[in-house]
Amino acid sequence: MYNPVLDTFITVAECGSFTKASELLYISPTAVMKQMNTLEAHLDVKLTERTPTGVKLTAAGEIIYRDAKFMKDYSKKSLAEAKASEHSYDTTFCVGTSLLNPAKPFMDIWYRVNKKFPDYKLHLVPFEDDHDGILSEI
Repeated sequence: MYNPVLDTFITVAECGSFTKASELLYISPTAVMKQMNTLEAHLDVKLTERTPTGVKLTAAGEIIYRDAKFMKDYSKKSLAEAKASEHSYDTTFCVGTSLLNPAKPFMDIWYRVNKKFPDYKLHLVPFEDDHDGILSEI
């Protein structure tokens, strides 16, 4: 989802130097430069101006920097939400109910015990009482 090369770009933008960024990222300054060159080639946009005193962002670089930070945060939130949704199925009980097979006996028990298990959810699934209706739900 998120391109990790953007982490290098964000670090370079915040440090203003390939050398300082390389120290923070625990990689060589050459590796930082190569990643930046790869990102600029991939985007087909010049992101930085290299000066004798360090690195300065171009106008396009400022925009990409702002949005890269947003994308990084959004990707983290999205991934955390996706991981949390995987576990929601682990804690949801599905109970079939119909006119001839009501869920009332189960519901009576559920109301007594659900306070002890607040993370668990109940999903009632209505079905028809004919043979095809029962089989389709199974």
